[in-house]
Amino acid sequence: MADWIVKVGGSLLESPGLASGLDGWCRWLLQRGQPPHSPEARQSLYQSLYQSPQGPQGSQELCPPQLPPSIGVLVGGGRAADVVRQWDASHRLPARASHRLALAAMSQTARLVAELTQWPLHHLQSTGLPPRHGDRPPRDGDRPPRDRQPRDRQPWVIDLAEAAGRDPNLPESWDLTSDSLALWLANCVGARHLLLLKAVAPLEPSLKIARICELGWVDAYFSRMWTAAPALSVEIAHFHQWPQTTQVSRS
Repeated sequence: MADWIVKVGGSLLESPGLASGLDGWCRWLLQRGQPPHSPEARQSLYQSLYQSPQGPQGSQELCPPQLPPSIGVLVGGGRAADVVRQWDASHRLPARASHRLALAAMSQTARLVAELTQWPLHHLQSTGLPPRHGDRPPRDGDRPPRDRQPRDRQPWVIDLAEAAGRDPNLPESWDLTSDSLALWLANCVGARHLLLLKAVAPLEPSLKIARICELGWVDAYFSRMWTAAPALSVEIAHFHQWPQTTQVSRS
């Protein structure tokens, strides 16, 4: 079971410092554990992580090593999915074909982020994540963005194309975006928290899901699909405004 699913917006794929920024977010989540309930709690954790003499590794007691949180990273399709959308507009592809091609585009972006971060890539064929000993060994010349995290605390980059393509309940429509797929994935693997990292995001500490949908930060299916995961908490954040997040409420 994953504790967190982190969804990386496809528009961030061309951002300088993508790997190191994503590494920073994931390190923070590993140390954070449960969502803090106040800005003061967030600031205190930020200081313990990155303003102590020991740096990010100096606060291991916040996350007991015997029970490390696990993080699955899902990457949006970005420009690769935009190309599929253009093909669909030009050739009037069947809905199933464009759906599968869009999922294949997400496979490519997942490979890109796995290469940039040197995190293991997992091809989701059904539900659930593999055991930790299943990640690939490091290659010669691997250079992670910072000191390599302990293997049992490394995030996984997830390619969900095969599993999502098999699910007959997922709409084969451009109205379904990778944000809703991230929610679907969180439900599949039993995650407790979902963080949506975006190039544009609210600054408020909390917002209702209706407002998030109204502003166009998630697609129309998101709210409906969230009902299938009543225990899942959702946050949204601007990728470059770490560690500030907005808690999304159902009502």
